[in-house]
Amino acid sequence: MMRNSKAGYGAPMYGFKSNVHQSLERGSLIVMKASANDNAEGSKQANGEETKETAGEEEILVEQTGDELVQKKEEIVEDKPKFNPLYAYFVLFIVLACRIMVQWHRKGLTYAYGYTGLDFAANNAIYEISTAYPQLKSWYGLLAGLVYTIPYSFFGLIAGKISDNVNRKLYLGIVVILASLTMGVSGFVNSFAVLAVMRVFHGMFNSASNPLSFSLIADYFPPSKRATANSIIQAGNYIGVGVSSLSILLISQYGWRVCYGIMAVMGTIFGIGTMAFIKEPERGRYLDEATKQ
Repeated sequence: MMRNSKAGYGAPMYGFKSNVHQSLERGSLIVMKASANDNAEGSKQANGEETKETAGEEEILVEQTGDELVQKKEEIVEDKPKFNPLYAYFVLFIVLACRIMVQWHRKGLTYAYGYTGLDFAANNAIYEISTAYPQLKSWYGLLAGLVYTIPYSFFGLIAGKISDNVNRKLYLGIVVILASLTMGVSGFVNSFAVLAVMRVFHGMFNSASNPLSFSLIADYFPPSKRATANSIIQAGNYIGVGVSSLSILLISQYGWRVCYGIMAVMGTIFGIGTMAFIKEPERGRYLDEATKQ
């Protein structure tokens, strides 16, 4: 009986202890959950603060990056070469005049040989170069063609290479003056051999005017205006051919030797003007640094 009573008494006590133990465990779970929630909220707050700090740092970086971009843009604008249209077109006019003169020189022999005098000018060596040099009837084709074009073509390649390393405005002025001197020598030295040699030299000097002209214009005009400037320079070749027809008027009034002298003086004036009034521009001033290298 005692054992049963103890057992009966003990059973409820054991059950009570079990219930209490379960309650304690539940309480622990509640406490643990609460702690976990507190930790989660703390983590969220910490993460929120970190996120805010990170966002703040990103905003600062964006602001700094924006300021740097603005500063770089301002530096690019400041470094960009300024186009001076008034002076650039003044340079273009002088270069164009030089191109016209050398083309006039080139066609001078053609008009002089083609001129036939009338009345007192007929068969007169002062007015007719064919009378002064009867050999021209046999040699005119060569003097007007290969004797001129071969040195023109060959020396043009050399002149282009030289123009990359020299003061271009001085070089252009010098070759225009030298080309003009060949005309003066041809007109005032009474020698057919000298006339032939001067044709060779004029072809050489005239060829140098091409790379020098285009190189100068490339550094005076930005890419947006360069095509127009180059077209004007190229037009100088045809304008010069047209202007050279004035040789007929000069020959008919003063003779072919004086005509050659006038062409020589005018070309010399433009050559001196090129050296005096054109400033040597910075080479490749409209190119970026990567292209320059």
